[in-house]
Parts: sequence; C-alpha cells; structure tokens
Amino acid sequence: MRPSRLSIRPNESTRYPQLELAPQVRKEKLLQLLLDWLRELSYRQPLLFVIEDLHWVDPSTLEFLELLVNQGLNDRILTLFTFRPEFETPWGSKAHQTNLALNRLTRKQVQELMETRAGRAFPTAVVDQIVERTDGVPLFVEEFTKLLTESNERSASDSSVSTMETLRKIPASLQDMLMSRLDRIEADLDVIQLGAALGRTFSLALAQEASTLPEEQLNFELQKLVEAELLFTQGRGARLRYSFKHALIQDAAYGTLVKDRRQQLHQDIAQAIDGTFPEVREKEPEVLARHYTEAGNDEKALTYWNNAGERSLQRYAYREAIEHIRSALSALSKLPDSRENKFRAIDLHISLGVPLQSLEGYSALSVEENYATA
Repeated sequence: MRPSRLSIRPNESTRYPQLELAPQVRKEKLLQLLLDWLRELSYRQPLLFVIEDLHWVDPSTLEFLELLVNQGLNDRILTLFTFRPEFETPWGSKAHQTNLALNRLTRKQVQELMETRAGRAFPTAVVDQIVERTDGVPLFVEEFTKLLTESNERSASDSSVSTMETLRKIPASLQDMLMSRLDRIEADLDVIQLGAALGRTFSLALAQEASTLPEEQLNFELQKLVEAELLFTQGRGARLRYSFKHALIQDAAYGTLVKDRRQQLHQDIAQAIDGTFPEVREKEPEVLARHYTEAGNDEKALTYWNNAGERSLQRYAYREAIEHIRSALSALSKLPDSRENKFRAIDLHISLGVPLQSLEGYSALSVEENYATA
C-alpha cells in the first residue's frame, strides 16, 4: 500500500480535480480512506485481514496498520499479523491485542509431523537426527521428511543397517538438503540461483530476459522446481509468476552463490529490467537500485536510488523517501571523492531535509545534522 504504487500523477485525472491540501494532510486522508473502506466491508460481514511477514513491511503500510490497530477496537475485523521475533510493532501492547509466540516444535511434534507427511513411522534414531538438524523449524522438518521419502530408503525397518543408511542420507543443513533435492531431480542450479536473485516472487518474462538459457529449456527447468514443490506458480501466459515455497528456501538457494556470480546475476537482472521493462524503471526505480547495489554498480545504484527518492517525495511517501535518499548517499560514498560528487551529496542532503522536517519537525536534531553536513 505504498503511495508510489498508485502511479497516478498530479493533474493526470480529468474526472476529479486536484485537492489543494498540504502534503501531510493529503497522506492522512489517503490512510483514513483506506481504513474507512475496510470498515465498510466489515459492516457487511465480519472481515479477516491477514498480513504475513510483517518484518518486511514498507513504512507507509506500517503507518496504515498502526492506524488500523489504534482505531479498530470496535470494528468487526479480525486482524492477523505474522512476523519474526526480532521485529517490534510500533503500536506496542493493546488491550484488544493478543500476542502468541510460535515456539519451535517439540520432539513429539516433529515425529507426528514426519509421520503425517510420510504416511509411515520412522526409527527413533532418524527422528532424533531430524530434531537435531532442524531445530524444530516446521519448514525444515517437512523438507527433510520429503527428502527421506523420496530416497526410497526402508526407514520403517528396525534393521540397524537400514537405519544407518537412512541417517547418512540426512543432510546437515537446509542448504545441503536443497542441493540434494536438486541433484535428485537433475535440476540446473543456475536456474534456482537466478530465481533467488530475482526475489521471493518473480515473473517468467523477467526470468527469460535475465537468463542465458533458451526459453524452452528455462521453462523446462522451472517446471522441475514446481514439481519438486520448491516453487509455486500463479497466473498464466505473459502474467505467469513464480514464488518460492518459503523465504528460507530462497535464502538457501541465494546462499549457494559466490560473490562474483551473485554480482553478475544482479547486473544481468538490472540490465534486463532497464532495457525491457520501462514501466518498472519509471514506476519502481527502487527495484533497479537494489539490483545495481547488489551488483556493485554504485554509479547506477546512485542514479536509481535518487530517482526512487524523488518519486517518493512527489507522492509524499516521506518514510520511503528517507530510506531511498540515504541509500543513494551510501552508494555515493563508494564513488571517488570528486568535486562533482560533493555537489551531488549536497543536493541529496537538501532533498533529505524535506521528509525529515515533515516527519520529525524543523527543530529535530536529525534535521540540524543533515543540513550541517550539507
């Protein structure tokens, strides 16, 4: 729910006149409108509103969610947030809020999950190994169980030989498990690495542009990953998109990349977007900026972080603007200390002052330090 994603420029619509409002008032009205829309839906029937992986939320969405939590006490909306333990919600504890910590699975729960997934029992020694190596993480338990099932080992036997053979088949980590799964389906490692670099969700069209494989071969390799339940699909034809089953699977695949290969992949992806997807370049410059940053192309990263900052400022998404401009300053710090780059730094600090003043006030220390640096 980032304002920049609406892609409506000022005065672009002839149906509704431009509202002459202060930027902060305009943003407040937008957030309130979205909240009223949810409330209207809940008046018709009770509403379940789910936000997963809140730890990756963007600032504007988080601001809206805080508004929903603070004002939604009497609404018929059951809101469910999932997030990692290290994430802290900005709204703190509320009387109408319940926090539920999902702990790691116990040994008994691991055994039950394994037996449910495999449809059979496993020797005690095998279950103990899975408990030790997965640390009770449900995704890991599922993936390791699937690997054992696919291995066609006679795990249900009480034979010590069979048990030892099965134990030797259990990988030491999720990354080892992933590599073993890829070996079993004879998958091309480069394809899942490309997907991991593209992101948790990526389009077939972009994968085809960024890949060096022929289109037919790439599609065949992606289908292998879908059949192995490492990727899921959504949409059809030109709108076909792939999603990793879990962020940890993406992380494991990304972790197999050495630095040079990782940078080259991000460079190829950025160039594919830059040359073939002008709508992403214009409407989501932060996507290009991230890939150029990971590619180590600091000059290009600076350009697109700056574009993303300006776009966020135009749409009064001040928290995003601060993030983007600071990323631009970070990229600039890696470039030569030239006269031209000093002036670029001045311009960036001046741009940064606008959202800082709006969010933190003219007298804030961060505002003073920013202009002092300029």
